[in-house]
Amino acid sequence: MALSALVARAELMESPDWRSPAHTFTHGGNPLSCVGSLAAIDEFLAQDLTGRARRLGEKLRVELAGLAGEFEVIGDVRGRGLMFGLDIVTDLDSKRRHRDLAKKICFRAWEKGLVLTFLNGNVLRITPALNIPEELLWRGVGIIRESIRDALAGKVPDDVLKVAVGR
Repeated sequence: MALSALVARAELMESPDWRSPAHTFTHGGNPLSCVGSLAAIDEFLAQDLTGRARRLGEKLRVELAGLAGEFEVIGDVRGRGLMFGLDIVTDLDSKRRHRDLAKKICFRAWEKGLVLTFLNGNVLRITPALNIPEELLWRGVGIIRESIRDALAGKVPDDVLKVAVGR
């Protein structure tokens, strides 16, 4: 359900260019969206999803660091909470982006049932839902491990490079 908000400094909102800003509030007055958003916020607070993301994120960082120790093509592990990025590189010395390998890893993960995307051509984007069951999170990490292993072993054909597209 669509919901939006607009936040800007007062001098921008009061400028002559904003004489008729009605076009900026397309979804601003939808009562059903507002009720849905309030319910989502209530659940977010009731489940302490911020605390859960912090706790699980600490464990996830350890697991992803383990992957970096296992595979020299992971040049960096960065993130916070349940949002991480793994840099896929040609080698640890140059840390040159390895876009083709990132594409193959994502494609193999998709074949195994995990939607994994990449940014900047080589950064695997790991962003599970804040309420993901813990066993499902670790299963996803296992799929990432298998996908990296398969891509490095040449088990993912070059044909996928034509269809695997990221940002």
